[in-house]
Amino acid sequence: MADAKKANGTETPPGRDLGNLRLIWGHAIRYPGRIAAASLALLVAASGEGLVGVLRAAGAQVVQSSPGRRAGIGELVQAAEACGATRVVLLPADSHLVLLAQEAARQVAQRGVWLQVVECPSLQGAVAAVAVWDPAGDVEKSVRAVATAASSTTDGAVRALEGGRVVGLVGGREVSRAEDVPGALAEVIAALPTRGVELATVVLGEGQDPSLGKVVESSLRLRRRSLEVQVIEGGPAAFPVLVGVE
Repeated sequence: MADAKKANGTETPPGRDLGNLRLIWGHAIRYPGRIAAASLALLVAASGEGLVGVLRAAGAQVVQSSPGRRAGIGELVQAAEACGATRVVLLPADSHLVLLAQEAARQVAQRGVWLQVVECPSLQGAVAAVAVWDPAGDVEKSVRAVATAASSTTDGAVRALEGGRVVGLVGGREVSRAEDVPGALAEVIAALPTRGVELATVVLGEGQDPSLGKVVESSLRLRRRSLEVQVIEGGPAAFPVLVGVE
């Protein structure tokens, strides 16, 4: 497949150049010569009322998806089309959603929508990416900033298991198992890097006591006093705690 070709200073979708037509996933699709900011949208796969509210307030569209109830191809297609844009940047925020997202991209391409799936394996990365989203700025710079931020975090999590136990994860690697969240959380925080880290984002799962956020914040600052910490309440219930540092 040919590299993306610039038209009027803005990159058009990658594919074979056919004038105003582009050959995307084997389908000839008509795109404007220049992609205006108004035709660009950011779509995030996420769940949890509080987290979804934060993402939407920052300018992102949201398709409901969680580990126990991942969005299907049809839902991703519908969400992409509902954005009302010719180019939609999708943050899957879940490595298990990538293949479904890529198939959704093939399907919406036939309807004139370029769904660009950006590598983003975690909700922590999605929060970081949405923070730098600037749809009013240069399109390509905005998309590159989102892609860079989405992969810039080191992620920790406490995930609920059946039977009430929890597991602590850092970068997808198990670091602890415990009977309760505090028991697993200590090992997660200890495994997170401190050098070069300036910001931490903490997402508390739905139903968690807000005081847990203060415990996480204090524990993080004990390891790096100058750390800026933001706490978001109301994330996915499957994860009592999510932590991303960058």
